[in-house]
Amino acid sequence: MSKWRGRSKGNVFGYLIFIRLIKIFGIRAAYHLLNPVAFYYFIFSEKPKRNLRAFYTSIPSLSISFNLLIWRNFVYLGKCLIDRYAFQLGAGDKITYTEEGEHFLKELSDAKKGAVLISGHLGNWDIAGNLLKSLDANLHVVMYDGEAKKLKAFLEKTVGKPAFNIIAIKDNDMGHIFEIKAALGRGEMVCIHGDRYVEGSKTLDLKMFNKAAKLPLGPFQIAALMRVPYAFVYAIKSGDYSYHFSCSEPKISRDPKLIATEYLATLEAKVQKHPEQWFNYHPFYSLS
Repeated sequence: MSKWRGRSKGNVFGYLIFIRLIKIFGIRAAYHLLNPVAFYYFIFSEKPKRNLRAFYTSIPSLSISFNLLIWRNFVYLGKCLIDRYAFQLGAGDKITYTEEGEHFLKELSDAKKGAVLISGHLGNWDIAGNLLKSLDANLHVVMYDGEAKKLKAFLEKTVGKPAFNIIAIKDNDMGHIFEIKAALGRGEMVCIHGDRYVEGSKTLDLKMFNKAAKLPLGPFQIAALMRVPYAFVYAIKSGDYSYHFSCSEPKISRDPKLIATEYLATLEAKVQKHPEQWFNYHPFYSLS
């Protein structure tokens, strides 16, 4: 596994162009600009393409060429980012969603006993936080604080903060653990991605599509040790202006490996249906 520090790609000028387009002409205009941008990354982003191809080879019964699938992946990523910023700019009125299991989330919110929502780099969790902001709940999303400070400050100033609180994971700092425990102790919900780990962190050895993979222990261990309900959540783009949100039935377990195994089963099923929305561009499978 190559080292990954959670740093996002992108530059201020590129974001500014898309944000201005959304503000002045709307989402569709920003979508139209995507093709040349996606083509640039398709030509020059060798490492993400290599990692995507290695992952796609594990998915059984794919009926599409890898090159076309990777191209669609880059386009979908761009659209998901545009949708996210459109929502934060107040220009996301066109975006709708269907749901499956949203009542589970409402029940967790009403109970106010805390919950761990485990998602992954599939679809668009950021948009789910905005779509579900009507819930009477404080939602925290745990993510790596890898964006450059200049870009992060620019985005907050230009499009505003998201509808959820961010708990940042920083290098050589365990502060996020205390923040997560405090949020759960207050009966609030915490969303964590379970499909990517940072080198040096504790991991679990499991299988996805019958290939050896490592998952971060942290998300599953937190749910087990805190003895709070956990559920698996995804927001998959289903059309130009629509998403499908799903939430599994909440459970409680003291076994982090069992939770991780259940998580991989849901992730497999979602990836099989929507491989073009797998946005984990880092090596996923264990090297052997």
